[in-house]
Amino acid sequence: MKKEILLLLFLMAGGFTVYNFIPFPEEFSKNDSQFYDGKENEDSEVYNTIENSSNSNLLSFDIVRINRSGDVVIAGRSKPNERIKLFDGEMKLANIVADANGEWVWTSETPLKHGTKRLFLEYIDENGKLYRSEQAIVIFLDKNKSQEPLIVKSYTKGNKNSSLLNLEPIDEGIVLDLVEYSPKGNLLLSGRSEVNSELTFFIDNNVLGTVKSDEDGFWNFYSQDDITFGEFELRIDLASKNNGSFSLITSVFKEKLDKLVDASKKGSFVVQPGNSLWRIARRTMGGGIFYTEIYKNNLSQIKDPDLIFPGQIFEIPIITGKVSNEK
Repeated sequence: MKKEILLLLFLMAGGFTVYNFIPFPEEFSKNDSQFYDGKENEDSEVYNTIENSSNSNLLSFDIVRINRSGDVVIAGRSKPNERIKLFDGEMKLANIVADANGEWVWTSETPLKHGTKRLFLEYIDENGKLYRSEQAIVIFLDKNKSQEPLIVKSYTKGNKNSSLLNLEPIDEGIVLDLVEYSPKGNLLLSGRSEVNSELTFFIDNNVLGTVKSDEDGFWNFYSQDDITFGEFELRIDLASKNNGSFSLITSVFKEKLDKLVDASKKGSFVVQPGNSLWRIARRTMGGGIFYTEIYKNNLSQIKDPDLIFPGQIFEIPIITGKVSNEK
């Protein structure tokens, strides 16, 4: 069974919005070659769970750089001399050995393919216990190479703001890069402004709170109160010391997280950017030819089978029989 990080993420940078759920496997098999290379303790009974402890905090991503072609360099930290694994979703990308200081660097031998990448780290200690990083890296790599890749560092625990790693500071004004919602309904915002400036946040003209940008102009805001579900107007005010006052106003629609989380269960599918009914059918039902079944099963949502949108949730019909793999 897989569960998702219960965080709804709107990616504002680059002029588009993305619904993204980061997969986080809850259980695994000790016979899965993606996780094991035969050198760990096969007799241990701890393979059925992933350990949640401070050891997971030792796995971190410090630098992630990727160009439009998909060539990537990643650096991070772990325990000294630790053997760690780097994953993209369920696919292992690399085995890495940290140095005596716990530092490591990985450079891709072949470019990453376009699409959404979800990277995390794992290691297995001397007792056979598996630890997974609390950080996850999400990369949005444009198929046409027309846009610089976007890199988001997110977290699998707590209420830490996600952050975009490859953004430049700005001299004036306000930029809203990320809008997030926690499972409890808290609002998390990340963005940029001029350095050491104070920003005030409003929902429908009601003050949420204030925050100060850091010495590079980056800021993170976390609402203490739950935000009512529905569409609301978000306003951010900045009183600049040198350039006057600025306001950023945007309307944001807050989906109910329980509805989206239910979609991660068997029988539903959350539409991601780049999906088509044919691709969804091929992935979920074994063949693209079954796209008509998904269409008929979701007529209330799909007005045009050639026009579906990120964030839509489709019920996938159950079929019997076998279908040959399509290429």
